[in-house]
Amino acid sequence: MAADNTSGYNCRRVAGTQRWSRHAFGAAVDINPRENPYVTDDGVRPPSGRRFAQVSRAPGADVAPGVVRRGDVVTRAFERIGWTWGGTWSQPDYQHFTAP
Repeated sequence: MAADNTSGYNCRRVAGTQRWSRHAFGAAVDINPRENPYVTDDGVRPPSGRRFAQVSRAPGADVAPGVVRRGDVVTRAFERIGWTWGGTWSQPDYQHFTAP
């Protein structure tokens, strides 16, 4: 995430567990982690994404290049193939898309 790389097929475990991440199976993708951080009660990951944590993700919002928002071309493309966006979670993971 620190390198702001879009990634899939990362052979890694779910943080704090011994379970393989859905990324390890190609069933999840992270897009532009800096512009689309994971925002939790404990902070923002990656830390370089802090300035993007409070950006409006509403349809039509004026956003910087690389920022994913509701209803944009990125979210629509993943919705068409049945994947879900982590940006709708209570602790949003704006970079994350996952297969059902």
